[in-house]
Amino acid sequence: GGCSVEGQPTPSSIVLPSSIHQLKLLRYLNATGLPITSLPNSFCRLRNMQTLIFSNCSLQALPENISGFNKLCYLDISSNMNLSRLPSSLGKLSELSFLNLSGCFTLQELPESICELANLQHLDMSKCCALKSLPDKFGSLHKLIFLNLSCCYILSKLPDNISLECLEHLNLSDCHALETLPEYVGNFQKLGSLNLSDCYKLTMLPESFCQLGRLKHLNLSDCHGLKQLPDCIGNLNELEYLNLTSCPKLQELPESIGKMIKLKHLNLSYCIMLRNLPSSLGCLELQVLNISCTSLSDLPNSLGDMTTLTQLVVLVGHPKVIEKAWHMQRRQNLSRPGRLDVQEIDRGSSNIVEAAPLSCCELHIGNLAHVRQLEDIDTAKLHNRMDLRQLSLYWQFEGAKLPELNTIAAGRSVLERLTPPRTLEQLILTGYMSKEFPNWMSCISSSLPYLTYLMLSNLERCDILPPIGLLRNLRCLFLNNIPNIRKIGKEFYGEGKPCLKLRCIQLASMDNLEEWRTTKSGEDNDEFLIPNLHKLDLLHCPKLKFMPYPPRSIEWMLENSSEVLPEQGFGRLMSSTLPYGMAIINCNFSQDKWERLQHFPTLDSLELTSSNFLGAFPNSIQCFTSLRTLLMTSMNDLETLPHWLGDLVSLEIFSISDCRRVIHLPESMKNLTALKILRLRKCQGLDTLPEWLGHLTSLENIHIQDCCSLSTRLPDSMMNLTALRQLRLVGLKGLEILPEWLGLLVSLREIIINLSPKVTSFPERLQNLTALLELQIWNCPRLIERCQGEDSYKISHIPTVLLNGKRFRGGIGEHGLGLSCLITPSRPMNRFTHHAKLRE
Repeated sequence: GGCSVEGQPTPSSIVLPSSIHQLKLLRYLNATGLPITSLPNSFCRLRNMQTLIFSNCSLQALPENISGFNKLCYLDISSNMNLSRLPSSLGKLSELSFLNLSGCFTLQELPESICELANLQHLDMSKCCALKSLPDKFGSLHKLIFLNLSCCYILSKLPDNISLECLEHLNLSDCHALETLPEYVGNFQKLGSLNLSDCYKLTMLPESFCQLGRLKHLNLSDCHGLKQLPDCIGNLNELEYLNLTSCPKLQELPESIGKMIKLKHLNLSYCIMLRNLPSSLGCLELQVLNISCTSLSDLPNSLGDMTTLTQLVVLVGHPKVIEKAWHMQRRQNLSRPGRLDVQEIDRGSSNIVEAAPLSCCELHIGNLAHVRQLEDIDTAKLHNRMDLRQLSLYWQFEGAKLPELNTIAAGRSVLERLTPPRTLEQLILTGYMSKEFPNWMSCISSSLPYLTYLMLSNLERCDILPPIGLLRNLRCLFLNNIPNIRKIGKEFYGEGKPCLKLRCIQLASMDNLEEWRTTKSGEDNDEFLIPNLHKLDLLHCPKLKFMPYPPRSIEWMLENSSEVLPEQGFGRLMSSTLPYGMAIINCNFSQDKWERLQHFPTLDSLELTSSNFLGAFPNSIQCFTSLRTLLMTSMNDLETLPHWLGDLVSLEIFSISDCRRVIHLPESMKNLTALKILRLRKCQGLDTLPEWLGHLTSLENIHIQDCCSLSTRLPDSMMNLTALRQLRLVGLKGLEILPEWLGLLVSLREIIINLSPKVTSFPERLQNLTALLELQIWNCPRLIERCQGEDSYKISHIPTVLLNGKRFRGGIGEHGLGLSCLITPSRPMNRFTHHAKLRE
């Protein structure tokens, strides 16, 4: 196909004449797009050639005598998909400074001689999908400034001795098989930009990484395996841009991040396991901060001291985080959301015209059902608002009745005229009542190519979704209460390409949704179309099944969604992620459905809540050999815990709450020697703590609450728990004695005793606990009375003592009774913190 200059069809192949060598003064040749399969040997006799461009040709090989181009400086042979090898003489092009091999899909290796290109400054090997490795002496390219290896999907490592001291730009994005960076990466002393996005298998950065003193731009987004950053990351004091979007296993940031004094842009969105932020973050002079993280439960107060922020983004998150962010925006006079509730005014028009002067990055327009004259909308000119990043559109109707058909039709016309700008990143559409979407929604991938977040909620008449899967940058999709959607299939994916960036899917109250296809045909011989999902929340989707298999999401939450677990596992569908955490809430599975959990052997965390009719623990959980967290709450019919529970030797956190029929813990649990947190709450059938508790020598935190049948004393074996740091005893109304051996728990930092009225005194040895920082006593009148009086010397060494919430200072000398003082603190003194998953 194609046309020549004369309008004649281009031949299927072109052969350069052998006489071309006679053009002895030729210095520049651009043959881009011509179907040239090979070059004559005489071609390399053009001694004055300086620039050669054979991009997007059909070259299968280069001449062996290519070294004849002794003046060649610029060589572009990109997008020659059949070029599988390069000649060994390539290294003799001593003047070559620019080499573009991008898109040479079948090129498997580079000749060793490439390391002899002493003047090479720019090397682009992006999309060399078959490239397996680089030559061992690749570090000899001492003048290399720019190196692009993006989309070298099977490149698993870089040479160990690589030392590119002049390198300024390095792109390793989409190197899916890359597991480590060489320790010598710290020798790239001039490196200013490093892109490691979508390096799925990269788990950590070498310590030498912190020696990159000139690094300004670092992209670590979508590094699925990255678990931590080096503690010395703060040494990158020239860094201005840090992107950690969608690093799902990153749980914390080093405190040293506060030393990055030049950091302006920090993106932490969709880091689904990031539990807290360091207080040192408040020392930075950030301009843009994105903290759209679902697991963050709070923000450090120091963030409120930032005065340089121009944009604070919190799309999803804990209500407390969103509230604090809102206060920060007000306090720092950041661009506030524009809000407009549409109202009818004189002569049937509406005040939507007031949206025009609202200058903001975020705009909420409500009560759109009150629009009567479509011409009013045109004055808003949303499609011209290139500063707009977030747009929320709400239709609200008075009363329970659906609006009249003409109003529904008008709703489509209203939405048609509210076309957002192409630059929009987040869109929320709620209460839209028309059956069909306007043209810009039907062509949403071209209308909104930068959209990352989409929420469609309460769409009463919609029965088919727009081609959402075509949104190449979409990361979060939320569908809520769209009752006429029964099936999501090929219409969702459009042309059927995978949703590579989609990280979070939440479906809520999709009562009639029965099927979601994860391949175009619904069969397992097609390409998997949701390969990189990190979080899958299914709330009240009782009929839903994924066909042929569900996505291998890292985190799962199932609430009243009992059909979704795969009957046959995940099949052969390719995915970059594996299940890591699962919460099952109010799902009344039959026994065979519980057995489907065997298809999730990689789970690290499991939470079971309100699963009734489960009298015995599912045997399928026995295969979770990597399980570290097990939480059980309100399992009303659960009577026994299995003996094999002790085989889960990786378990670090065990919590059982409000399981009233459980009367004992199996003795095999003494084998859980890695256990760090034990929580027993509202287990009213539990009458004794087992003597084997002392075998759990790694325990750091014990929380026992409202187990009203427990005996009067703690087991003596607990004296062996010398690693214990926090002890919380709440609502133990039968407990009478705090044993003398309590003074042997030398690692204790905090003790909390509440609603245990029979406890009257502390043992003498409590004075031995020199590491104890805080003691809280609540609702224990006799114990509090003695601590204020005759036993005050036992607690005088503890920095913080709270008695019924009031701070206590007292005790003079070893046995002096002295003057006691109760001080009401100006702010909460309780510094006790739980593991993030131990929910109250």
